[in-house]
Amino acid sequence: VYDGLTTDTWQGNSEYIDGSTGAFTVTKTMVDNFARTTFYVSGTGGAYAADDGYEGTYFKPFATLKKAVAAVNQSNLDPGTGGFRIFIDGSLTEHDIIFSPASSRGENLRTLTISSIGSADVTIDANNAGRVFKVGQNAKLTLVKLIMQNGKSEERGGGIYVSPGASLTMTNCTVTGCQTTDSVGGGIFCEYESGTSTTLSM
Repeated sequence: VYDGLTTDTWQGNSEYIDGSTGAFTVTKTMVDNFARTTFYVSGTGGAYAADDGYEGTYFKPFATLKKAVAAVNQSNLDPGTGGFRIFIDGSLTEHDIIFSPASSRGENLRTLTISSIGSADVTIDANNAGRVFKVGQNAKLTLVKLIMQNGKSEERGGGIYVSPGASLTMTNCTVTGCQTTDSVGGGIFCEYESGTSTTLSM
């Protein structure tokens, strides 16, 4: 909802549009649902001051990606096709960000896209304190315009670990400077178990 936004008529098939007049009704439920399925995080260089005590909205963003992902993990509100979204403004120093919604939940509730809010890439630096991301079983995570660096783990997947049955899609992303003391998967490791399908798309 933008201050001063006006239009003559709205067109579409929605319970919020009056088919005879074209009037569009914005309800508190509509706004609340959007606010709880789309979250914002502001890091170093971000436009707005951030705090994990905020609501995670555009003007009151979370300070950490962990907080935003935790909100998605815990949410029972169906975000619709395409799942939840998190937008990042500014660089972050974080590690062990775990997207692991209950595997029994519907697909929409297990789907998340994390992306830069603008045209520039966003850096998430794990600072060699842990891996950057873990994708839980049956979760579907899409990463867009992110640079993930300096992840480190004693297990497989120094940068990103993808659990059995999970799906990871990366678009215009970079994983760099990540390592593991295990024998494989310094950057990204996709785990496999019999009877499951683990997917990596780049």
